[in-house]
Amino acid sequence: MKATTIISTYVNKEIDDDQRQRSPSRSSSSKGAPAGASATQRAPMDEKKLKKELKAIQKTVVSLDQKRKEVNELLMQATDPAEALRLHNELKAVEMELGEAEQRWLELSAME
Repeated sequence: MKATTIISTYVNKEIDDDQRQRSPSRSSSSKGAPAGASATQRAPMDEKKLKKELKAIQKTVVSLDQKRKEVNELLMQATDPAEALRLHNELKAVEMELGEAEQRWLELSAME
């Protein structure tokens, strides 16, 4: 589990660094920020709150990644078409939630 956390953190950090290099004045897409406001124009999030939310979202990402792996493994072993369809739908939902969590992690990391 710790290796997954380290890998997820490293990969997400690399993605975040690359995105910052490509668009340093990227517009904010977070809730509550005015449309078109840059990251530097947002009201700064309380540092303690930011760290707390970052830690929580990292745990969520690791948990969802583990669940994705488990559901995928079950899907690969499924022989019943109805069960395979149910697992496929569950996998897609977990992947969607994981993507949203990773996006939020990137947004919070950019605020650090």
